[in-house]
Amino acid sequence: SKDIPNKNPTTEPPSADVAKKESTGDLAPKDCAPPISAMEGPLEKLGKKADKIIAKGFRKITGKKKKRSAAEQFGKDKKGRKECSSAADGPIVAAPLYTKLVPVRGWDRYSGDSAGTASQWLRWWRYLRLGKPVLMSWVNGMTLKIFPKNEVGRALFVSGIYDPNNLVIVDALLKKDDVFIDVGANMGYFSLLISQTLNENGHIYALEPSKRDFDRLAENIELNDLGDTISHYRYAVTDAKGSAELQIATEERNALNTLGSDFSVSGLEKICTETVPTISLDEFVAEEGISKVNVIKLDVEGSELKALMGARKTIQKHKPTIMLGLNVAALKACGADIQKIESLLQELDYSMYKAVEDQGFALKKVVNIVDANSAVIFCLHKNVNPPPLPQPEKVGVLARIANFFK
Repeated sequence: SKDIPNKNPTTEPPSADVAKKESTGDLAPKDCAPPISAMEGPLEKLGKKADKIIAKGFRKITGKKKKRSAAEQFGKDKKGRKECSSAADGPIVAAPLYTKLVPVRGWDRYSGDSAGTASQWLRWWRYLRLGKPVLMSWVNGMTLKIFPKNEVGRALFVSGIYDPNNLVIVDALLKKDDVFIDVGANMGYFSLLISQTLNENGHIYALEPSKRDFDRLAENIELNDLGDTISHYRYAVTDAKGSAELQIATEERNALNTLGSDFSVSGLEKICTETVPTISLDEFVAEEGISKVNVIKLDVEGSELKALMGARKTIQKHKPTIMLGLNVAALKACGADIQKIESLLQELDYSMYKAVEDQGFALKKVVNIVDANSAVIFCLHKNVNPPPLPQPEKVGVLARIANFFK
């Protein structure tokens, strides 16, 4: 495993062009998303019962009360409902401890819809009853703003991490002074964590088109004084500069915003459409005067083919490794063909790899791109070999039982 280095850069606050956030914490445009409200009624009652059952089971097995830090204490509102305190009215909520970049077998079972320990189950129920955004402490003294009813926020609140396996691979691909371009940065969790592995000569360019998620990205960068390490831009990356209509998904599935005609998940509600600026990576790299590009993350919900076509010069010149999210449904909604992506990558002398866990955590070559549907693939130039990867920590049966009740 690899310890995350303690990097707390001392920088000036980000420039004044970072938009001020609404005091309510609801960062979506007013005509786009309704304000976030507390979950009430039967769900809240069920959550309270779950809290009592978990606490009672813990006391019965261990013979003692579970201790909570002051940062984890929950206040009560005027109606007596429990809710997390925010930085404006109480302490920062403590996160589960996460200090090492290590792969997690089947990590998505802990991604917020479920949990792995008693304390995580307790946090899961508490997250369901969040009535407003809260600040949560994170690794290396960083702070994240966590929003209710949000898929990524739920995972981070419950387990302290989201998408650890892909983070491990990107970290293994990057040197400390490399340049990482995060396309589809969302609220910035990926860029924030990768920033802790770079030195003062490394840099991150984070691009996010949605106003709701761009504002959250900007705020998380500002909260952690990372303006000198992470530059952020409100762009959708395609094959040309201009504008496009972005379909905005609900808070719960905010990572599925798309330029396509529909979402990759059938039946997902659209809350609004935003006209957003677009740019190609070739234009972006030229305009920003970027002298090297080492790793590109492309998570653009169906626009991957256009993004690759618009990055042809950059790819040919710098030969970066590309982390590519693929989903056939999202590609079809954008009028793209997954096999054209394979043809383009082959034309650029790139090979495709997919993370596997069957015989140790490793990158395995993908022979047919269709087999990688709904997965993340890593595209490496033919002259680049896949790096050795850290392995999941081995935990015995007794240790797993003990960890469950921590």
